[in-house]
Amino acid sequence: MPRFFVTKEQIADGAVTLLGDDAHHISRSLRMAAGEEITVCDMQKNEYICVLEEFLPDRVVAKILSQSK
Repeated sequence: MPRFFVTKEQIADGAVTLLGDDAHHISRSLRMAAGEEITVCDMQKNEYICVLEEFLPDRVVAKILSQSK
């Protein structure tokens, strides 16, 4: 499962917004689709299992399924 690193500001309302190179990598390089899972880590050592939900030109939004330290 791919792992991405984000800032705490990218996590809100039970979702993670991936921007820039990460969004491009998910949608273009990895060719992932809605429903696939990724792991997201914030800068405070929290790890989130997320499911991809929305692909926009400048960002990808994933719903948080679970969180662990």
